[in-house]
Amino acid sequence: MERYLGIITDECDLESYKESLRNFAARVNKKIDVILLTEVNIIEEFLKENHEKYCRVIFYDYEEFNNIKQLQNVFGLCQHYNLELSIIKQDIHSDVAVELSYLLQVI
Repeated sequence: MERYLGIITDECDLESYKESLRNFAARVNKKIDVILLTEVNIIEEFLKENHEKYCRVIFYDYEEFNNIKQLQNVFGLCQHYNLELSIIKQDIHSDVAVELSYLLQVI
């Protein structure tokens, strides 16, 4: 399905993150479901049960992850379920080539 899944893990900026995720999806004419999952480990279970509904998982900021291992795990889950992954604040997308120097600068 051509629908996006926006995941927010930071309750403090919930409304501004929601708005940013919705604006991102609207720019490419995609529908989006935005959910709050305060525990990153719950993402695996959610994707396992719902992956067929979505084509892309979107986070607002890589800082929503506690560490690089969590980001790697989510990336692996997206690959496993054939979903693209985007982190919009840093403009990182799994289907767009990025220079290594840019990634190192962001992280």
